[in-house]
Amino acid sequence: MALFTNTGDECVIRNLKLVNSYMTTKGSSGVASFTVNGAGTLEKLYSDAIIDHQGDRVAGIASRNDRNMTINECWFDGVINSSRTQIGGIVDIITKGNTVINHSLFSGTINSTFTTNDTDKEGVFIGGICGTVKPPTSVKSNVGVKIIDCLSSGEINTKCNIYSGSVIGYVMYGGNSSVSFRDSYTIEGIANAAYGATTGSI
Repeated sequence: MALFTNTGDECVIRNLKLVNSYMTTKGSSGVASFTVNGAGTLEKLYSDAIIDHQGDRVAGIASRNDRNMTINECWFDGVINSSRTQIGGIVDIITKGNTVINHSLFSGTINSTFTTNDTDKEGVFIGGICGTVKPPTSVKSNVGVKIIDCLSSGEINTKCNIYSGSVIGYVMYGGNSSVSFRDSYTIEGIANAAYGATTGSI
């Protein structure tokens, strides 16, 4: 659920504001302000939406990137309420392709009621910029993520601190995966660490 779904590699979404909006769903297909299962370029987008989602995968800007995407000068200043996993202030989960998140800001609020007593006991996977980088285990895939000149200054409230980070929640290295940060910052106290956990090094 988003303004746009399944956008293609040549798609450009630019200069949009989503203001005073409310989104809600109980499905597991993902929800975000602007795209779900998208590719292409997102540029100069702003959302202060309130998003209530009781399934996996929810993000302030884009949900589930599995192709090439550039996110430039995007800002989420809304509220995400979720009882499940894979939550990101900008992007929730990246599984394939190359994603660049540049000059973007998370200043909103993430409220998660997920606990380790729930059905999935892996962890909550929350990140102020990106929730999860997780290539599929069934196939070898290349995942490249660059976070450049971004700021995470919002609020993360969670009952489960497993895989919760103020910038990125969880990185699982598989196939040919790479994640890099440059000139990106966060505010002390948003989460226990800038990134929650990783199976490799960043």
